[in-house]
Amino acid sequence: TLLPDASGSIIAGIVITHWDQGILVIDSTGCKIYDNIMSLMNYNGITLEGNNAANNLIYSNIFQENTVAVNLTSSSTSNTIYKNIITSNNIGLSLESSGHAIYANTISENQVGIDISNTNGNIIYHNNFINNKENAKSAQYSNAWDNGYPSGGNYWSDYKGLDEKSGANQDMLGSDSIGDTQYTIAVNNIDRYPLLQ
Repeated sequence: TLLPDASGSIIAGIVITHWDQGILVIDSTGCKIYDNIMSLMNYNGITLEGNNAANNLIYSNIFQENTVAVNLTSSSTSNTIYKNIITSNNIGLSLESSGHAIYANTISENQVGIDISNTNGNIIYHNNFINNKENAKSAQYSNAWDNGYPSGGNYWSDYKGLDEKSGANQDMLGSDSIGDTQYTIAVNNIDRYPLLQ
C-alpha cells in the first residue's frame, strides 16, 4: 500500500499472487510500477484511489487471472498505463475517472477487456484487444480511441473491416494497415482508425 507520503516510489520486479489486492495506491503521485507479475487476486491487481493518485506510470507488468487487473477508481486521474500484458481476468481495465492514457497493452482472453463508466477524456490507442468475451464496454461518455491519422487506433480481433484505402478519410487508393471503416464501442466512443495486423 502506497500512502500519500510514498509519492515517487518504485515497485518493480516482484510477484504477487493469491491475495485480495496486489498494489493499492492511495493519494500517491509520480510512482512507477513495472516488471511485476500479479495473478489470482480476489479483487484488483493494482488500484489507484484518491484525488492525488495522479501521474503514476504502470508499465511492463503481467496481470493474469485476477478479478480486475487495473482499477482506476473515480477519484484518480491522469495516469499512464502502457506495455502491460493483461490476460484471463474478469475485467482487464476498469476506468471510472478521466485523463488517463492507455496504450500499447496486450489485452486478451478477459471476460471484459476494458470497462469504462461515468468518465470522459481518456485516450486509448495502439492496444491489442484479442479474443476477449467483450473487448470494450463503455457508457455513452466521450473518450478517444485512436491517436489520429496516420498513428491509428487499436487492434480489435473482432473487427471485420477491410483495408483497401488510405488517408485521413480512408478514401484514397492503397492500403495503410488501417481499417477503411471505423470500429464502434458505444455512442461517442469510436475508434476511427482501427489497426490491422
